[in-house]
Amino acid sequence: IPETVWVPSFYEPIDNNVGGYPAAGLMIIGGPAKLGKTTLLLKLLACSAKEGKKSLFFSREMKAGMAKLRLNTIVPGMKRTELENILVVDRPVFTDEVYVTAVRAAAEHQLHFIGVDYATKLIDGQISVETMGHVYKSMSQLANVTGVPVVLLSGVSRGYVGGEPMVNHLYFSGLA
Repeated sequence: IPETVWVPSFYEPIDNNVGGYPAAGLMIIGGPAKLGKTTLLLKLLACSAKEGKKSLFFSREMKAGMAKLRLNTIVPGMKRTELENILVVDRPVFTDEVYVTAVRAAAEHQLHFIGVDYATKLIDGQISVETMGHVYKSMSQLANVTGVPVVLLSGVSRGYVGGEPMVNHLYFSGLA
């Protein structure tokens, strides 16, 4: 039996154009500020929840209640039972604590995917090649160890000046 390479996101544009999430892999969604990366991640969480799948969401910018309110504006009419499929960690956590918390959650729940908003917010201190490398490597290892896809949001480098973003525009893309 061939191993599954892709896991459906239940969001048609992602599934049709990319194939879903890489099974036990890291998917980085990057772009400039105010482009809608967090909104897209919330949409992915909502689509999974509507399919009865549990997901884990790390956010340092939104408390759990605000995230669930925003989810309801993105996908109106979400049922309480669907919203309960989204586990939200809204306390300040850094890379290593995200890893440990997610491994524990994956052991306790059958997670469909883990969403992390935002790569640079996982760094305690100076953003550097080493610290960003640690974020990317840890999130990739998290996906591998748990067997659960990880979707990580990331910004673009200062060298990006507009137009269609490319992989090399990701923040510290060489490490990703």
